[in-house]
Amino acid sequence: KGATILDSASQVQSALQRVGVGSQVVLKHSLTGQEVAYMLVDSSESDPASGKISDASPVGRALMDRTVGDNVDVVTPRGTVQYVVFKIGV
Repeated sequence: KGATILDSASQVQSALQRVGVGSQVVLKHSLTGQEVAYMLVDSSESDPASGKISDASPVGRALMDRTVGDNVDVVTPRGTVQYVVFKIGV
């Protein structure tokens, strides 16, 4: 019921380049240009010190299903931080 048939190579590439659990993501801070890299994992595997963030964290939730070039607003206790999805790997 939930399957999607991908007809063209561009559709396949687009589907592969969405952020999900297991994705390695490089973000660029919108104001400073500083890059940060994360791996999105299940909450049981989360280890922020080694760059593994949970899909349930504020950053993880904001990144889910995003693509390269998307602007991402992350609401944190210190306020909203804006990033651009720079690179996605698996």
